[in-house]
Amino acid sequence: TCDYYYSSNAPGVWYSTVGTGNALVASTCSSSLNFESSIYVFSGECGALECVAFSLSSSNACGESVYGGSRVTFRTELGAQYYILVTASYSLSAGNFGLSLAETIPPPNDVCSDSIEITPNSGVIVGSLTNATSFFGSNYTCAYDSSSLSVWYSVIGTGEVLVISTCSSQLNFDSAISVSTGSCDDHICVTSNAYSSGSCPEASYSVARVTIRTEVGVEYFIAVEGQNYPSLGDFGLIVSTLRVPGNDESPGAILIDPSAGSVS
Repeated sequence: TCDYYYSSNAPGVWYSTVGTGNALVASTCSSSLNFESSIYVFSGECGALECVAFSLSSSNACGESVYGGSRVTFRTELGAQYYILVTASYSLSAGNFGLSLAETIPPPNDVCSDSIEITPNSGVIVGSLTNATSFFGSNYTCAYDSSSLSVWYSVIGTGEVLVISTCSSQLNFDSAISVSTGSCDDHICVTSNAYSSGSCPEASYSVARVTIRTEVGVEYFIAVEGQNYPSLGDFGLIVSTLRVPGNDESPGAILIDPSAGSVS
């Protein structure tokens, strides 16, 4: 099965397609949709299927039906067979749907190896998750949610503390951020965040904000993710330096004399 949401008791029907080497987008959004639908995509053989991607029903995924449509984008290998399962999101749901399948172009930084390098304090970097693919099926374990759509950025450490945030007027979906070091083939998780409690008057959607202390010369990979799948839309990413107190880490601990009373 693709993930813990999948229910083998839900009715479903199968389709197949052959990979073109490009990304494909499958969707149940149509005027004929009359139940809450989900899509699961597999590769391999029927006796040994491997999950590639999935999309749960979402009320904001389809403007042509009052029911929750599904939309999933996945990368394909030329000549490989892919199986598409259209299923009900709930075991008692059933009905009619229309399934579309088309080639699409993901964002240029859809995968880690194509991450866009950012220089801190460069202002707002505008990006998009439209037609992005998810982490699912990859070796990336640092994600806030492995099913999230994502795009990638990177920054080279300067030894300073950095604040990375999606708080911007461009943000039009609920966002998350995860940060790692290492390499695109072997990530070392640093931190992640979603639904930040910090104030962001510029955005009406949930922002993400992380603070990291960097090491000089180390490359940090930043994944901007969408929450409440499928999250599609634009965002502004801000990476800025932060001046921290001298006792931000234990080597800078300030000695307190108990007889001196309180400290400020």
